[in-house]
Amino acid sequence: MAHEHGRELEAIALGTAQRKIEPQVLRARQMVYFPVATVIGLVLAFGIYKIATLENTARITTVPNPVNVAVLVTATPQATPTRAPTPVPTPSPTGTGGLTFVKDIQPVFQAKCAACHGTMGGLTLTTYESLMHGGASGPAITPQDPDKSMIIKKMMVGGHPGQLTPEELEIVRKWIAEGAAEQ
Repeated sequence: MAHEHGRELEAIALGTAQRKIEPQVLRARQMVYFPVATVIGLVLAFGIYKIATLENTARITTVPNPVNVAVLVTATPQATPTRAPTPVPTPSPTGTGGLTFVKDIQPVFQAKCAACHGTMGGLTLTTYESLMHGGASGPAITPQDPDKSMIIKKMMVGGHPGQLTPEELEIVRKWIAEGAAEQ
């Protein structure tokens, strides 16, 4: 800083620095400053006034007046699918003949799938015959080919309301691979 303002610093150090502004110069500066500051202050105050009083966002004009509408109320309650209140039985493969629908697969489908797939979607999973017949999307299983079976594809995607656990899905996959025996 000394190399830029050497004379001023030297004058301050010696006490000869000119600190006082002459009254005529001060008055001339005030004659310019005060009117300019007043005009700028008035413009800003007017802008704030306009924003505060003329803003339309506080008025809700997009909501229509309420209208009475007729509502259909059925006299009889509608059936809704419910989840099974009991835990799902874990199928266990037998040592004689492998997995079967009646013994190993049907209990899982009864607990997880029958609430919806006994009444909706065109696919019924409560009996062996209806499972083999399939639904609106085609056959639910392809015996001896689990990867082409629609039920395996749906469960692999996940997020199904009656989603099978990985263990249950593996048992169903094994049952299909073994030929999907009924009994």
